[in-house]
Amino acid sequence: MKTKAGGQRGAVVVAGASAGFGPQVTRVLAERGFTVIALVRRGAQPAGLARNTPDRCVIPVAVDVGDRAALDRALKNVPADCPEVVALVNNAGLSRGFGPLHGADPRHWRDLIDPNLRGLFNVTAAVVPGLVEQGHGHVVTIGSIAAEYPVPGSTGCGPTRTFVQRLNLGLSADLEGSGVRVSCIAPGPPGALLSHVQFDGAPDHLPDGVEALAAGDVAEAVARCLTLPVRLTDDLGPLAHPTKEALDRDRMRTQSHS
Repeated sequence: MKTKAGGQRGAVVVAGASAGFGPQVTRVLAERGFTVIALVRRGAQPAGLARNTPDRCVIPVAVDVGDRAALDRALKNVPADCPEVVALVNNAGLSRGFGPLHGADPRHWRDLIDPNLRGLFNVTAAVVPGLVEQGHGHVVTIGSIAAEYPVPGSTGCGPTRTFVQRLNLGLSADLEGSGVRVSCIAPGPPGALLSHVQFDGAPDHLPDGVEALAAGDVAEAVARCLTLPVRLTDDLGPLAHPTKEALDRDRMRTQSHS
């Protein structure tokens, strides 16, 4: 994917821009002077996304990130006057279903694997070669603390988040010396709007003592990563870290069920 240079800060490809953290990430990056190539789900309303961001500096692209051929075609059709792509925000993915694995709905596994694994591979493979070719850029992946901390009920989602983290670490090793930086933001539990998706409309299932994140918190963390000077570290690690007491309770519950 090639674009010509121009614009205040360059262009950022944001995967998963139509839901979850994506709309806020898109808005905040546009406010910071980036042009955002917003990858949205087919059937979403990308025009509204562009209207709700400053200076109309958002290019909505409706595509299924699980379809690599369609993704490549969509990115090639980005307007020729788009600024140079300087970063990728890997945000496509979701948390679906909550409960023990032995009682899970198999449909939730498919819903998790397609965006969380296949979509991540496809978007990264489509955008990173251009960053490497130009000798600079940044890949920011939205992970989850579920990759590190086993929480009862998250056995379906947690392994996919561990995959995200491991891919990010491998990508960092692959890109050593290329001029392309790699960061991973690992949010804690989201607020009601986002957890509504994970829990299929049920009330939030946050442990006592854990403060929920807002989408704006993650968006600000992404913007910070992309605007820090190169000389500074940019791997923010966990956000809204659970309290030790909450984690201890969850570990005790896990042990009691074994």
